[in-house]
Amino acid sequence: MRRLLPSPPPESLSSGKRPKVGATAPVTESIPVLGPAKSWKVEAEQLTSLYKRDKDIDDEANAIHTREYLCSQAYKSQSRTSGEELYDHIIADLNRLGLVRTKYQKQFHEAAMHACLYWIYGPEYERLRRELMRRLNLPSINSEVLCITPRRYGKTTMVAMFAAVMLMRIPGLQIAIFSTGKRASQAMMQKIVVFVKKLKGGAERIVARNDEHLYIAASAQLDAKGNAKKLGRDCKDDATTSHLMSFPANENGNLTL
Repeated sequence: MRRLLPSPPPESLSSGKRPKVGATAPVTESIPVLGPAKSWKVEAEQLTSLYKRDKDIDDEANAIHTREYLCSQAYKSQSRTSGEELYDHIIADLNRLGLVRTKYQKQFHEAAMHACLYWIYGPEYERLRRELMRRLNLPSINSEVLCITPRRYGKTTMVAMFAAVMLMRIPGLQIAIFSTGKRASQAMMQKIVVFVKKLKGGAERIVARNDEHLYIAASAQLDAKGNAKKLGRDCKDDATTSHLMSFPANENGNLTL
């Protein structure tokens, strides 16, 4: 039988010396140098905090999906108010714009809808205020939403989606959007127009538009052949026509109207 010997160390081969029979190469192990126990504890706490934050965000996204489903399914056996139907239509339109909304965008849209309950429910708002707080699990109803995110996080897209749907669904609504510069305000306007045209009848309801103003009629006017008529200035000045204003700020940060 042939006896297998361990491989000689590389330095003995390079020096030309013949290794002794039965000699074994020294075994070296790299022992990781551990930092202070305190740093490992801090890192573990940070990882735990990040995990809890992501879990809370996922739970909130699932809760939003559940609330949207319940709002669309509840009270079907009862007489539903126009505000409830409009609330459902807004959610449905946000899902019809050809984009899959992220959980952060859904969270923003839900918060924005809660801030706009007065305009969504109209005359029914005061009567249904407590019922809305109970149904939507709101401790109070606020009319402001603060959203701070990093760059490239979809802020312009989610604002444009919400503005387009609200302009199409609520007649006579006026929305003002202030951007950091002229190019940003023009990009916002272009996105909103694109989303409006993706909704049914959106292109036919655009009365007039430029870089700073967009007018949406309450309904499309059709001629005898079923084609959309060109909407004139009379429709632009109508009280039911929704109006969007997208203004930039100057180099000093002051708004330019």
